[in-house]
Amino acid sequence: ERQLKEAQVKTEGAQRAKLVADTAKIISENKGTILDPNTAEGRKQLALNKGQIDQVGNILNSGNMKTAVGPNVFSRFGGLRNIFRPGAANFIGDVEQLRSQLNLQSLIDAKARGATFGALSDQELQVLSNSATKIGAWTVKDKNGNVTGYKVKESDFKKVLDKINNFAKLDYVYRGGSP
Repeated sequence: ERQLKEAQVKTEGAQRAKLVADTAKIISENKGTILDPNTAEGRKQLALNKGQIDQVGNILNSGNMKTAVGPNVFSRFGGLRNIFRPGAANFIGDVEQLRSQLNLQSLIDAKARGATFGALSDQELQVLSNSATKIGAWTVKDKNGNVTGYKVKESDFKKVLDKINNFAKLDYVYRGGSP
């Protein structure tokens, strides 16, 4: 058992050393680019990434998720519950802000890959939105088009947020942020 533990520690040490070496290589290859945290643009991007990580963490840790997320009206209660728990509106606002940021990033990434867009139709914008995250497909809206909740199990909602957060953390480290 001790030999097994020693082998695991040795393997983890080697994996850590490789990760550090790979990160150092990426940093050296990107000196002076947008990925360089020593440039003004690099620091700005790093701060934006850190802000997104914090934002997703706040959403995940919000006590208001139960008021807005659930597979049926009884588990989320839409606007009615928002009257009694105004934190639900803040939760929905935070999620929608995150969705908007991801949609914008999806548009920027598509343009960086060579996509050209004229005036985007609502349908084209929806396709871009859905490519950024599943959350948009889960929205429940009132008759005025306002989001009142998300029709999905909390566990599935959290998985998507975890995935977004993990990619944000990876991007943060990739850009030179401290793991």
